[in-house]
Amino acid sequence: PESLRRDLAAVAAQLASSCRGVVPVRENALHVTLRFFGELGDQAVASLSRAFDPAAAGLEAFTAAVGGWGQFPPRGCPRVLFTRILRGQEMVRRLAEAYRAATDEVAGGAEDRPFAAHVTLARNKSARIGEGDGALVRFRRSLEERSTEVSIDEVHLYRSILGPRGPRYEILQVYRLAEEARE
Repeated sequence: PESLRRDLAAVAAQLASSCRGVVPVRENALHVTLRFFGELGDQAVASLSRAFDPAAAGLEAFTAAVGGWGQFPPRGCPRVLFTRILRGQEMVRRLAEAYRAATDEVAGGAEDRPFAAHVTLARNKSARIGEGDGALVRFRRSLEERSTEVSIDEVHLYRSILGPRGPRYEILQVYRLAEEARE
């Protein structure tokens, strides 16, 4: 939801304003990456779109909760700061596995990194941030007690277009997930 994007972007912007070298992800660019492909030509992108069609048809919408925080690498000076998928991780993982399996051939093989469900909020380009850094402590604290439910009812295939102001995302395809089963 837009309100969640706005809140998360504000938390990331606050951290970036206190730490030179930390770059927040723009509000309209917050997302969960199921698989990263790198540079692809138009034909490969079209093949990716077609490859996922049958897999998406068999997937069901679900509810997830976003909150808490994490970083890559998990210890030391963070390069990536993110919020976690707290509830619905299994469904997000299944979605990623279905997408990865459907696109392995087009991608030239299986994904070599394990999937970690998260939403990247900021990237550290040069800041030396330590565990006790006040800005990092405030960032973590602002996310620790947060848990916001979101309905996941579609998957977007994006093309990332790199530019001097960071990536710009273009939606190439939207896959609607089957209606969530009610208990």
